[in-house]
Order: sequence, then C-alpha cells, then structure tokens
Amino acid sequence: MVKLSSFIELITSFNSSYGVGSNLVHYLAMPRIPVNTFDFLGSVAIFMQRQDPAKMDMVGMAPPDVTIFRRRATLLSTRNRAYELATKINPSIQDLEDFAHLDPCWSTLFPVKYYLMNHIAQAREYRGFLPYGSEVIKYVNKALKGQWKHISGSPDYADHVFLRDRTNQTADNLNMPTVTINNIMHIQGSRITSGEVQEKPDEQIPQMDLIPEML
Repeated sequence: MVKLSSFIELITSFNSSYGVGSNLVHYLAMPRIPVNTFDFLGSVAIFMQRQDPAKMDMVGMAPPDVTIFRRRATLLSTRNRAYELATKINPSIQDLEDFAHLDPCWSTLFPVKYYLMNHIAQAREYRGFLPYGSEVIKYVNKALKGQWKHISGSPDYADHVFLRDRTNQTADNLNMPTVTINNIMHIQGSRITSGEVQEKPDEQIPQMDLIPEML
C-alpha cells in the first residue's frame, strides 16, 4: 500500500543525509534514486558554478537520474533568472512560483515540492505549479474521467496551467493546501496502478484521512 507517510519518510531521509537547504539548489541537486556512489556536494557545485550539464555524469547518480539532472543543470546554466531564484536564500512564495513557471516539468517541479514540504508555512500558501507526474496524470485521467481535462502524454504548458488551476480550485473548496491535494492525487494514482482502487470517476478527491496533520 502506498502511504502518505512514505513521502514524509523520503524527506526525513534526505534531511538526515544532506541537511535541510535554505535555497532550491540543494533540492535540485538531490537524487531521485538514492545510491551510495552519489556525490551530493559535487552535484551542488555543478549547479552553483553553472558548469556544463554533461558533468552530471561524474557525480555517481543512478543512470535514470542523468536526464533529469541535465535538464535542471541546463536550466540554471542558461537562464539567469532561474539561477537567481534557485540560489536565493529563503525564497519567498512568489520566488518559488516564479521559478516553477520557467520550465514546468516534473524534473524541475519536484524539487520545488520537496522544498515546500520542508517549509510547511510556505506550503500552506503556495499556489503555483507542482509536479504532475505519471501517477497524478493517471488519477486525473482515470478517477476524474469526464470531470477534468484528459491529459495525453507528458503535460505541456497549457496542461500545467489547467492542472494548477483545478488543483487550486479543489484546495479552496476543501479548505486545504494545494500541496496536500497534489499529494493525495499522487497517492490515489499509485493505488490505481497497484489495483487498490478502481478506475472510476469520483465526486471529489478521496481519502481525506491521508492528509498529514502538519498541513
């Protein structure tokens, strides 16, 4: 069973291994797949020094993470605004939302979500793009079929705008943070994959009991 606590456990593990960062760079430099060979400080240095994204091959990450890290490194090395926001100490909610709009995709949005989950006060107020990965898309296309727009393949910019707006609307209706709604959609999509829930339309986001008290 996929539990919301597993997401919190990932954050706790990251914090104990690397320390809580006060800017987005530390989260952009975090591996998706933990491996003993990963050089976290070397990864941070590549981002901070705006080095060639190809150097990401040298920090010992798991092969599936290479493409993700190269996209992040390319964003920071080629976009001054992205670098400014990613290296800013204690970014504001507006800073986080602005960064999320620069290159909306799972690779760059997942670190924003990780940052928010380590800064709960900001997570409660955040209204920008969040990672809409395969599990979220599966929930939207299966459980909310006919209610929300069908998303084909990886979401493009227009899809991100739609998902952000509908997620914010749902959060307002349920008086919950947008980040919490994103968490729940991810969990429900995972349960559809595992067969724990059926693929049928729901009247609203289910499983409210899974929401962490801290949000």
